[in-house]
Amino acid sequence: MALPTEKDAPIITEIENFRVVVPWPQEEVDAGVLNRFDMVRIRTDSAITGYATGRSMRPEDLEKVRETFVGKTPFALEQHLRPHLVKCASVEHALWDIIGKMAAMPVHKLWGGDRTEIKCYLTCVWPGKTDQSDVPYQRQADDALHYQSKGFKALKMRAWRPQPLDDAEAVRTIRQAVGPDFDLMIDRTAAKPGWVWDFETGLQMARAFEALGVKWLEEPFDLHDYEPHKKLAAMVDIPITGAELDNDVFEFAKIFREDYFDAVNADGHLCGGLSTLRKIAHMATALGKQCIPHGIHSTDLAGQLQVVAACPEIPIEEIVMVVPPLLPQEQWRPAHEILRTPSLYSIRDGFLQIPQGPGLGIDYADEAIEEYRV
Repeated sequence: MALPTEKDAPIITEIENFRVVVPWPQEEVDAGVLNRFDMVRIRTDSAITGYATGRSMRPEDLEKVRETFVGKTPFALEQHLRPHLVKCASVEHALWDIIGKMAAMPVHKLWGGDRTEIKCYLTCVWPGKTDQSDVPYQRQADDALHYQSKGFKALKMRAWRPQPLDDAEAVRTIRQAVGPDFDLMIDRTAAKPGWVWDFETGLQMARAFEALGVKWLEEPFDLHDYEPHKKLAAMVDIPITGAELDNDVFEFAKIFREDYFDAVNADGHLCGGLSTLRKIAHMATALGKQCIPHGIHSTDLAGQLQVVAACPEIPIEEIVMVVPPLLPQEQWRPAHEILRTPSLYSIRDGFLQIPQGPGLGIDYADEAIEEYRV
């Protein structure tokens, strides 16, 4: 039997970006259930179609990728990564979906990966005030216990309360409830004016969280002001992480070169796509750092999980934002309405099972997508 050649590769005929809204009870949506999907669909002249969800694109960026790829095969990813795809990560995800389907295997297998699961943690944002100041410590502890009872082993929470030490007390209450073996992490990431800690406050809080066994402290200062993070990381034992909004492999090369963070939270959409995230993870390993990918949720997570499966050095994956007391599986239930895949993901004893189907591992139902397309 003759092997397929590049001449047999499908030709891209159409690239679309649109929103899908699955009808769902409004009270459940208000409580945190996710029923909206910003979809990229790439059609070819064959039976293969690439899908991805993520962030919607600007019309001018969508037009550029159409000019670049329509009429061509999906293979020239690296050639066009920086000029176009680094701003259109969902297109890059969908191109990989096509390539994996052509090979009839998950993308991570093409990259030499064989991982089937990854420990996951939940980043919880409680209903109410953005700074969580109206959420009782005991409620946070009770919800952490709820997730622990469901097999989860790690949780991250915001430290945004107006009085910073109040968040240390919240962590103390949670720690007393869940015990020493449940991982707790802190997300300070606060880019709004007036929300950024000064250095002395950041140092005080890092030491307080360190004493409570917090696993890491994420971006205690301004997102793009790297020097205070570097200084703090040198003064405390708790790892200082960041760079979730940074874009392109060259920016991360600078972050590693200057030793700004102990670990980077690169995002498989915001950093420029799956190829870029892989490079960042490998670069981190080579330089003695860690890549702990920034989280997403529902179908948006599919591509990033393929990178995780191919990079055994990535220790854990974030699911964000989880709204207590909902389980992630409850929040992404509407996605099942646009899938042929029986279940989006499975979580067993705190480990997220990585999809093993062709491409990004999700089989979309095109007829359902058309029905719910906005």
